[in-house]
Amino acid sequence: MTPFENALSPRQRDVLYCLRPILTAAGCPDPDMRKIVITERSVREFSTYDGLTQAILDHDMPKRTGTTVLDHYTDGGFKGIMQSQALWLAPITLRLNQGELDTFALEHGLDGYVDATGQATPLMVQAAADLFYTSFTEPPASEHLWACFGASGNGYRLRFEVTPGTASHVRAIRYHGSTTLLRQVNDALVKAGLPRFVLKGVSRLGAFYLPSVLQPENEVRLMAKRFPGSGAPVIPFGTSERWPLPIGAPSVTASLTLTQIGVRLRDPAAVKAKLPPWCATVSVVAD
Repeated sequence: MTPFENALSPRQRDVLYCLRPILTAAGCPDPDMRKIVITERSVREFSTYDGLTQAILDHDMPKRTGTTVLDHYTDGGFKGIMQSQALWLAPITLRLNQGELDTFALEHGLDGYVDATGQATPLMVQAAADLFYTSFTEPPASEHLWACFGASGNGYRLRFEVTPGTASHVRAIRYHGSTTLLRQVNDALVKAGLPRFVLKGVSRLGAFYLPSVLQPENEVRLMAKRFPGSGAPVIPFGTSERWPLPIGAPSVTASLTLTQIGVRLRDPAAVKAKLPPWCATVSVVAD
């Protein structure tokens, strides 16, 4: 036993020894058990510490930190994007009936987010209302996405250089079907008779975990969370809300540079001729 381990309480050592082989196998360091509180019902990090949360999150859904080239398919939204020079992040609430959040909650035993019938609780509905997202995918052009989101070739593929800001995360979606590190951690704790680990920001993690039926989309999601008093630039949009993300302008949410527009059943020259002045350097190509 090391001096550090010797200074821990017996219960802290139990949790550490339970987690260590799982974290080591995943390439993650030991958590700082001095900054973790263990009660009868949960294992939680101090408010000033999130080392275990970040290790799990970055293992299960790795964060994109630099600039990434990503595609966004659209049809009816193209005109609004060109006019506003912005992408519009939508609340996760609009997709609660499509496996958003509840897939993750059911897989990971988050009883507070779903009821006995599997329906979203008020807690989940509120969490979803404060999470705003837009969807991308990795190049090259995708036949599936053209069919589903590009109006079967009548729409547009927008290629962006995407750099996340301080108010957003960009992560590839993880699809249900493989065991997450969070699930491994909590299964091991429960098996050892110890309380479950409560991940910080669990609602945000759940928004990067979707049903396996959606896997052909290969989604990379940009997501921002509205915090009370944060001044998030959310505006009313009909009966809902949107978070506008400017293109080609500084933003704490993310930096977006539109570099290319792909078309299938439209004439590239005709599309180029109708673009607004801010798209002067954007190329239009036939996919």
